[in-house]
Amino acid sequence: MQDPAFKTVFCHSAAIERLVRGYASKHADRIDFSTLEKLDAELVGEALVRRYPDMLWIAHTREGSGRVVILLEFQGAQDRLMALRMAVYQLLTVQQLLRRQRSWGSDHSLEVLSFVIHHGEGRWKAATRLRKLFPRWVPGDYRVISRGTAGFQGDLAQTILQLERDRSVEGTLAVLAELRRIADETDSDYGHLMAECVGEMLVLTRRITRAQLREVRTMAQVDTAYQRSLEEFGQKRFRQGRDEGIREGRDEGLREGRGEGQAVMLGQLVRQKFGPETAQELSLLLGKEPDSGRLSLAARALLESTTAEELLARIRRL
Repeated sequence: MQDPAFKTVFCHSAAIERLVRGYASKHADRIDFSTLEKLDAELVGEALVRRYPDMLWIAHTREGSGRVVILLEFQGAQDRLMALRMAVYQLLTVQQLLRRQRSWGSDHSLEVLSFVIHHGEGRWKAATRLRKLFPRWVPGDYRVISRGTAGFQGDLAQTILQLERDRSVEGTLAVLAELRRIADETDSDYGHLMAECVGEMLVLTRRITRAQLREVRTMAQVDTAYQRSLEEFGQKRFRQGRDEGIREGRDEGLREGRGEGQAVMLGQLVRQKFGPETAQELSLLLGKEPDSGRLSLAARALLESTTAEELLARIRRL
C-alpha cells in the first residue's frame, strides 16, 4: 500500500478523529473534532526552503482558545532521523501558523500531535523523541547573554554590550582599553576585524568620524582615533563658548567652553597616567560642571602625584 492510498483514507475528518481517539486518547477529550480543518501541507521557512509533510489538520480545543495541529506522515522505509524530520515539520507548522494568525497571542495555546503511520516491513526501530537522538542536547534551549549577566575576565560579549550602553567618555575609554587587551591576545586577522567592527560602532554613535574609521586597522588606532575626537570636541566647545560669550557681551560662554574642554583633556591625561578606573573616579569627584579654578588645581595635583591614591586624595581635599 502506497502513500497516496493512505492519504485518501485519512482525507476525512472522521478518520482523523478515530486516529486521535485511538492513539492519543489523553488529548482527544480536549479537542473539538467538529472544528477539524485540513491545512495546506506546504511549509515555507524564513529562508524560503519548502517542506512537505504528508497531511496537516487543525482543530479548536473545547474551551475555544487553544488550537491543536494534527500532523500525519506515511512512511514505508525506516528513517533513523525521523524524530528530527518530524521536529522540523512541527516547528515550521507552528511558525507558519503564528505568522499568518498574528491575533493569536499568549491567550491562545498551540500544540502539535504527530503520527507516523509505518506501512513497511518489520517493527519501527527509529527514535520517536529528539532527546533519544541527542541525549546531551535539548533542542530549543539557549543561553541568554544580556546587560547585567555575570561575565568573566575577557568577556567579549559583555564588553561590546558595555560599549553600546555606556557612551560616556570614561566608560568608552575603559571599554576600548579592555577590547585592546582582548585583541592583543588574539591573532592579527581577528584584531583587524575587531577594530573595524568597534570603529563602526563608534561611528554610528558619533564618537568618531567616518574619515577617522578609514585610517583604523588595529584596536590601538581605534583608541587613538577616539582620543583625537575628544581633543577636537574640547576645542570645538571652547570655540563655541568663546564665540557665544563675545556675541552676548559676557564671558560665561567662554568659561563654559574652556571648562568642558579642560575637563575632557584632564580625564584623558588621568587615564593615560593611572588608568580608566582612576579617570572615572576623578570624574565623579569633580562633578558634571567643575569650575575652571577647581580644574586647574586638579591638573596641578595630577602633575605632582605619583600614584592614583595620592591624586584622588588631593582631589577630595579640593
